Amino acid sequence: VSFVITAQKTQDSFRKEMTREYKSKGRALATSLASSVQDTLLNRDASTIQGFLDQYRDISGLDYIFIVNDKNVIAAHTFYPVIPEYFKNHAKLSNLEAGALTQQILIDSKRVIDIQAPILAGLLGRVYLGMAIQDAEELVMRPLIEETLIFQLIILLVLLGTSYIVISKAITPIRRLTKVFEEIIETDNLNAVLDVEEDDDLKRMADSFSELMKKLKHNKENLEQILAERLSTIEKQQVTLFTSSRLSALGEMAGGIAHEINNPLAIIHSSMQLLSKLSEKDKLTPERLAQTIEQVNKTISRITKIIQGLKNVSRESDGESKLPVPINELLDDVVGLCSEKLRNHGVQFTIESPEELLSNTLFCDRVQISQILINLIGNSTDAIEALEEKWIKIKLVEENESFYIQIVDSGNGVPVEVREKIFNPFYTSKEVGKGTGLGLSISKNIMESHEGSLELDKNADNTTFFLRFPRNFCKSSIERSSEAPVVNGDSL
Repeated sequence: VSFVITAQKTQDSFRKEMTREYKSKGRALATSLASSVQDTLLNRDASTIQGFLDQYRDISGLDYIFIVNDKNVIAAHTFYPVIPEYFKNHAKLSNLEAGALTQQILIDSKRVIDIQAPILAGLLGRVYLGMAIQDAEELVMRPLIEETLIFQLIILLVLLGTSYIVISKAITPIRRLTKVFEEIIETDNLNAVLDVEEDDDLKRMADSFSELMKKLKHNKENLEQILAERLSTIEKQQVTLFTSSRLSALGEMAGGIAHEINNPLAIIHSSMQLLSKLSEKDKLTPERLAQTIEQVNKTISRITKIIQGLKNVSRESDGESKLPVPINELLDDVVGLCSEKLRNHGVQFTIESPEELLSNTLFCDRVQISQILINLIGNSTDAIEALEEKWIKIKLVEENESFYIQIVDSGNGVPVEVREKIFNPFYTSKEVGKGTGLGLSISKNIMESHEGSLELDKNADNTTFFLRFPRNFCKSSIERSSEAPVVNGDSL
């Protein structure tokens, strides 16, 4: 008996030490991998992420690795040939913001240490890493178990006859305890209760177990509340960043907008003075009156168009409303707000498009798409400010299954060394005080919410950015009468 007890203690010691070692090793690997793929995940470079995982694949004791992005979608993995259904569901359970979570889970009745590490405090996603602790324990401890097995069998045979009653009495609550633990592991049900009627140590253990479950349930609810509050804070901060970026762009154009309105007002004022003087001298002819009224009406329409464009761009956006917007009206909003800045910088601005595309309708969030175009035009204006030849063009292109809005300027393209950084939050090549580094990052996220993309054309001779929309987002009036695209499962 002494030998068996000693052997059992040795096994327990091995298990604890091995578990501690595998947890430590797994945390280090997960944290290292989370740090390594951070920039790559920001750039959505799936092949590079997979390359990182392949470097870790053959590490001793490693069972699996997979990376979940900020939308709870598995971006890369080491499973072959397909991802097991269990891990697809497992990837949706956690949403970590800091630190790492380590737990033992059962996969096909095999114990695995599952380690989760956040990428950029959970904002970009998580790394999941499994350490095959059971396989390692069996490999190391098999000789020791085999040596003690014979002695244990002998002792069991000797004690079987004399201990039958005691064992029968004790085994029932133990089975209950085992069943409760299995239920907790499999279903994550913290309401499980261990029911033991006997007034002995097992009864006290059951009471302690019930208290433990209550505390765990309370802590879990508190943690879920904290996570929900932090998620809400992040979402509010994202809305604030969007609003700040939009208002910043409008602020830069405020002087130009005022000038755009003052000039027509001056024309109206002069026209009214002329009519008044002609009337006083009795020289106001019907022809002259009609001519002046027509000029005043055109000027008023110009002011109305500028103000309407400002209202369209400055109103609040919930980021969810995608409605049909005539493309020519969308461009009119943007051009009306940017024209004064373009004139002040001596930039020639043109729109190149087949007439049928200009008359089409684009399903989008009008405020958000206007903000993207204003940001891109503003960036182009600043970038070509020192060039002799200064021009910006907007081109509309329809190709295969996509519709493109291209913004092309007279610059020679984005330098190679910064191409991979320009869409990163807070990265800017402008002087201090001239940019926040949020414009392209926010614009990229907006386009992804429209099931499209914002990209830099790396092969173009001049600096070219393009907004890509799914083809069914851009329809002619005839097509719209019989068809509407579906966004996120809801018909538009």
